[in-house]
Amino acid sequence: MSVNPANTLYSTIGSGVRGAVSISEHSWNVELAIPFKLLQGLQKNQLVSLNCNFGRKKAGVPIEKSAWNRVEQRLKDDRSLETLIFE
Repeated sequence: MSVNPANTLYSTIGSGVRGAVSISEHSWNVELAIPFKLLQGLQKNQLVSLNCNFGRKKAGVPIEKSAWNRVEQRLKDDRSLETLIFE
């Protein structure tokens, strides 16, 4: 899934994903709401970890790209995923 500063959301995991964007002078933040039913059929109390990565691409010359975890080839590559632990 991806979201931009205009809060345009593209989701490949299903419907029901929502985003909220706030923009300040030097940054922008996004908060995502992902329904538990879209997370591989897990129930709310079963979810303890989630494999993911976060990336950004800033248009311009040159194009800036960065990610939370190292990306070898593509952001969607399983080797570029890290694990979030929910406690």
